[in-house]
Amino acid sequence: MTAAERIRFEQMPQRSRIAPTPSGSLLLGNAVNVIIAWVLVRQAGGVLRLRRDDTDGTRCRRPYLEDIVYRLEWLC
Repeated sequence: MTAAERIRFEQMPQRSRIAPTPSGSLLLGNAVNVIIAWVLVRQAGGVLRLRRDDTDGTRCRRPYLEDIVYRLEWLC
């Protein structure tokens, strides 16, 4: 990476995402990952986004997604 590329990269806003599958309640491991990602991106002045990952379409349910969002709002 050249110096110009490094400067451009460092000036970009930092973003991170968490993508839990809404097929059940928020797992402890996912919660820990959210907290770590949130702290790191917040220190960099960035944004943490929630992305719904529906790889298992037969088990994904709206109430699970709403529960995950509620718990993440409580955590962060």
